[in-house]
Amino acid sequence: MLKKVFGYQRLLLNSILFNSSKIKNQHKLMIYYFIFIIMAFMNYVLFFGKAASLNTFFYIALPVTTVCLINNIINNGERFFESVPVSRKFIVFNMFLFSIVLTAILYLLLNIFGIAFVWLLVGIMYMFFPSHIDKTPPEITNQIINTTKSNILMLIVVILILFVGTSIAFIKRWKTRAGYFTLFSALGYGLLFILKINMPISPTTQKIEFFESFSIMPSANTILLILALVAALVWYISIAFAYKIYCRKNFISNY
Repeated sequence: MLKKVFGYQRLLLNSILFNSSKIKNQHKLMIYYFIFIIMAFMNYVLFFGKAASLNTFFYIALPVTTVCLINNIINNGERFFESVPVSRKFIVFNMFLFSIVLTAILYLLLNIFGIAFVWLLVGIMYMFFPSHIDKTPPEITNQIINTTKSNILMLIVVILILFVGTSIAFIKRWKTRAGYFTLFSALGYGLLFILKINMPISPTTQKIEFFESFSIMPSANTILLILALVAALVWYISIAFAYKIYCRKNFISNY
């Protein structure tokens, strides 16, 4: 069974590579560019601050990219995922599993290239500006805040994006699918903005820093508990929704 799942995951990965190489529709490319610009702007407003880093942007960018790729597998190009003799239930299960696997792969690739790029810059600096490398870095006097709670929050958000986005990708009619994607995005960003404006000021920057401020928020544990319970329900509904519209005979004709 594991060998079968592993083989199907490779098929899905190959489907991404094949379908991505065939995207020549300028309209689709413009839509992807528009999504990226909107997402970059919203993430900038939501996460930007003195304590922010490039990683904060990818907390949402990576799962959104994964959902776009899965949507491309299901609704565009060649439907390789249906070219093998497996049940529809097996396909649905593997799509949700693939969303997690693909996000992990993208995260690893991002870190590998990021580390390589940093070391390349260090090497260049050492070759051409050795005096700057030899200097002792300034002592850090700012208070360091443990952002574990914020990381847990974003992990839940990532999985929510993956599961809800994957379930929406199974909707056949593109207008309905686009409407659900828009509604989910607006709801998600709206809730995060409401959460941010109710956060305390970070003691390190005297401003609201999403990750630091949430970690020192008095009600952070309660919010995480409620969100975890809601997320568990949403995950179940997402899988049931995808199964209903793709596997049930009454709905296959509408797919």
